[in-house]
Amino acid sequence: MKLVKVKFRGLGPIPETDWLKVQGDLNLIHAPEGPRREAIATALESLNPPYRCRDVQPFRDLPRLIRQSGHLRTVKLHKRTIMLGVYDSDPDLVAELATISPLLFETDLIEVGRRLDHSRWINFIELASSTRWSEIAEQVNTLRAAAEDAIDGEQALFRQLGDLQPTDRIKGALMRDLSAWVEQQGARQPGDRGSLDELQHLIRRAESFSAARQLVRRRLPLSIVLSVEPSSTPTAASYQTEAGTPLQAVLTRLETTLGERLESKSETVRRQIFASGNRTCWENGCSPRLTAAWQQSRLTLTFHDAANREVPPEALLAPELMQIAGSQLIDLITTVWGARPILVLPLPEQPLNDRAAHELATNSKALARLSQCFCIGDIDRYFPGEPRLEIG
Repeated sequence: MKLVKVKFRGLGPIPETDWLKVQGDLNLIHAPEGPRREAIATALESLNPPYRCRDVQPFRDLPRLIRQSGHLRTVKLHKRTIMLGVYDSDPDLVAELATISPLLFETDLIEVGRRLDHSRWINFIELASSTRWSEIAEQVNTLRAAAEDAIDGEQALFRQLGDLQPTDRIKGALMRDLSAWVEQQGARQPGDRGSLDELQHLIRRAESFSAARQLVRRRLPLSIVLSVEPSSTPTAASYQTEAGTPLQAVLTRLETTLGERLESKSETVRRQIFASGNRTCWENGCSPRLTAAWQQSRLTLTFHDAANREVPPEALLAPELMQIAGSQLIDLITTVWGARPILVLPLPEQPLNDRAAHELATNSKALARLSQCFCIGDIDRYFPGEPRLEIG
């Protein structure tokens, strides 16, 4: 899955934009100022970060009051979506969704939004997540007409159906009661089982789409900010509670997030995953190399040189960090998570010489050939003349 569109909802240093069409694997966002650069990176990462958003609360320092038409208004955290992204759906995901309900075979684009209270919502674009009464009324009434007199417990259901408006949605207790009644009619009136199955899928659509959202949450690619310098703004730094360099913070979060996914695996499966992931990191020729291990019931991620000596993350220079650490993290995450991550790369704000800036841009392009990347910063300095996503 990859992002095909993004939208920032504007609050504090986060810009207000229309839908921005993602330009493929390498996307450049011009934001030379530190606060805006880091706010954009945080917002992109929040779509599916390597941490629990409600625990870290990356938007907790954003303003809670906004001025509209000359008046101060309180932002309703549970209603205000701050970041939106639209993902494509790969064939394997669609096939898995279709096992939940054939209605989901039409899945094409999936929209994800992160609210200011750090909750998240998921929609299947152009697919209704519940069925209107008008869509099934004729089938249900036909089935009811063919049924015998209502038995105990059915009169209440029929009265409820009689009170429905055409646009009312079938969900909750009504969905469960109606589904159970249709199942009973199938047993009482043997006939066209296919039609009854289709009707059941429509009735239980809300339940199926809820299960589909859970599946998408597990399949959604991680979004990871990989920075080569510490945060320069209090707002962006406030949610980075892990000690050490930005790379150390990323490793700490990944140890927790990937470790939670591996906990349910057997020891044999974990060994196979680590063997595959570590082999990929070793075979790509990088030095130092990333090594994953399961020690004392937790995942550990470390770098080692050719002599198998541990290399501290702070020893990696900026170009090395972007290319060596980035490419190996992509390989490992893909092996464990089952999907290539989306990298968010805030470009250094501190002055670099032309050679270092060129090398950093070259390494960013190399990473984008492995996984989708968003580079944020002074695009004119790092990628002169190249197309970018304009955010105003």
